[in-house]
Amino acid sequence: MAALSALQLAPDFLKSKSGRNFLLFATLCAAMALAIGVGSYMINLYWFQTDKGAEKITALQLVDSFVAEYAKVRGALKADGAPVPATFRAHAIEQFNKMRHEGNALRLLMVGPRGREIATAPSDEQMAATIERFAHEAKPQPETRFVTVKNTMMFRTIYPSIASQQSCVDCHNAEQAGKVEWHLNDVMGALVIEVPAAGFLRHNLLLSLAIGLVIFLLSTAIGAVIFAMQFRELRHREQSEQSLRVAAAEIELLNRDLERRVEQRTAELRAVQDELLRKERLSTLGQLTATVAHELRNPLSSIRNTVFSINVAVADKGLKLERPLARMERGIARCDRIITDLLDFTRMRELKRAPLVVDPWLAEVLDEHKMPGGIALVRRLATPGVRVSADLERMRRVVINLVDNAIQAMPEPNGRERQVTVATRLVDGRFELAVEDTGAGISPDVLPKVFEPLFSTKSFGTGLGLATVKQIVEEHGGGIDIASEVGRGTRVTVRLPLADAGEMAA
Repeated sequence: MAALSALQLAPDFLKSKSGRNFLLFATLCAAMALAIGVGSYMINLYWFQTDKGAEKITALQLVDSFVAEYAKVRGALKADGAPVPATFRAHAIEQFNKMRHEGNALRLLMVGPRGREIATAPSDEQMAATIERFAHEAKPQPETRFVTVKNTMMFRTIYPSIASQQSCVDCHNAEQAGKVEWHLNDVMGALVIEVPAAGFLRHNLLLSLAIGLVIFLLSTAIGAVIFAMQFRELRHREQSEQSLRVAAAEIELLNRDLERRVEQRTAELRAVQDELLRKERLSTLGQLTATVAHELRNPLSSIRNTVFSINVAVADKGLKLERPLARMERGIARCDRIITDLLDFTRMRELKRAPLVVDPWLAEVLDEHKMPGGIALVRRLATPGVRVSADLERMRRVVINLVDNAIQAMPEPNGRERQVTVATRLVDGRFELAVEDTGAGISPDVLPKVFEPLFSTKSFGTGLGLATVKQIVEEHGGGIDIASEVGRGTRVTVRLPLADAGEMAA
């Protein structure tokens, strides 16, 4: 299970910063292992060349000393029948080689210069060139190198054979009569030792590869453990940080939700408080209005009756008081209307709903309403067949109040056409009634107060017109808003829900 888990984490590890660092470390380990392997190979090769070359040179020096000593003894004993040193040495080496197998580790040759050899000529051009070079050097030194002989890698040592004694010169001249004579200190040939090197080179290569591979695997394994531990630590840290970020995000969401709920509850409490205050004010206003209406209507009735009696008496005597008496009657009617408005606004009456096809009904209401001269009424009724559930009389009052307010917003010509536009439409499944005028508009500082009870910008009226309209619309489950631009006019929009199927069937 642990191995399976490690394999599953391997791609993530290699993609991580620790994995990239490990790959870089492994590359450095590979370079180091390669350098150590090559260095080991070259050191072993250098040791082989140096050590084996020295051994063979020593052996050739012993052979040469032996032959020189043999020549000295032969001369001292006057043993003319004994083999001459040159032939003795060449034949001795030949016999030595015959006792060895072809692939044995040592092969001796006594080689003479090309064309002047006694027994053995150079076996290849490289050997002949080396002996020729020895002949032209003042103090020739032994030479070692790797050569290929019959497709076999050999380590060859060539040791110059120098005529250091006159007896050697005499013997060689006697053996090679008729040729160019030898002289003392001439290079008369070379002793050659060849050792098969393919096995050593292969062994050296394998050993160097093994050393490099072991170093690479060991250092990479140590690095893998270290970087894996680092990866695990970083992964654990990232997971912890991710958990903290998730927790912080969740806490932030909870805080926002809590703030939203607090704001929502606060708004609801404010709305409830405002509604309670409004109802309390309406209740107080209703009580006051009922008392004032009762106290005022009795004197107003007496005044109206008195005006009527005065009007009859004046008519009998022929006095011309019609205009002052008419003003008195209009004032009485206005006071009575104010009392009626106050009572209507403060009384909470139950709605008498009925299905209403809006456009025909609205056209009828507008037909009945008399427009002042100079003001045009434009109808844009675009909801044929649309029905709402409404109290007809109270909704009629909404329409009349809005149209009258639009008319009163254009008391005098302002250089533009005085026009009241009444339009209907459907928006997002709700019925909209808009009443728009081309009057002077309402300033932005006054606009938020227009629906407040008893607030008015006019020198007459109670300030209950729009407040009553808003109250009636909200009782019907709708909404109302107002938009105005100074110098261009005002637009009031009423939105009402459509009548449901049950109400339409009724």
